[in-house]
Amino acid sequence: MYYARTSYNKRCCMALMQKCIGRTFIVFDTETTGINKEKDYIVELAAMKYIVKNSQVPELIDKIDLYMRPPFLMDQKVIDIHGITNEFLMDKPNEKDCIQKIEDFFGDRPIILGYNSDFDYAMLSSLFQRNNRQLQVSAILDVMEMGYDVCFGNEFK
Repeated sequence: MYYARTSYNKRCCMALMQKCIGRTFIVFDTETTGINKEKDYIVELAAMKYIVKNSQVPELIDKIDLYMRPPFLMDQKVIDIHGITNEFLMDKPNEKDCIQKIEDFFGDRPIILGYNSDFDYAMLSSLFQRNNRQLQVSAILDVMEMGYDVCFGNEFK
C-alpha cells in the first residue's frame, strides 16, 4: 500500500486503487505559454485514457496529442523551455476549435494523473472556463509527489 504524505494525495491514491473496476483515469501533460493560469494558454495537450477492466489491469482506450495556437506570440524564453515555436503553431487550431474534442476526451469525472498535476489541471480548467465549459474530475493524483515520497522514505509498503 502506498502511504502518501498528504491526506489529499492519499485520498486520490485510494480512489484509484480501490474499487477501480470500470473506472476511467487519464494520464496527461501540458505545455503552455507561461505559468499564469489567468493569462497563459496551453499550446500542447497530450493525454492517454485508461479503463480498469475486470482483471484490474488498466487498458488503454484512447489518446490525444493536440497542438493549439495561442492568441499571441510566445516569448523566446518559453520556447526555450518546451521547444514549441510560434512558427510551428501558426497553422494549428486555436483552443475554441479544440474544446469539444478535449471535453469529449476527458468525459465525465475521470481520475486524472500527472507530474506536477496541480499546474496542468489549473491550466486545463482555465481553458475550459474561457470556453464557457467546466472540467469536472473525480480526483487528481500528482505522481511527482509520489516520487518524492518514495525518494525520501515514505515508500510503497
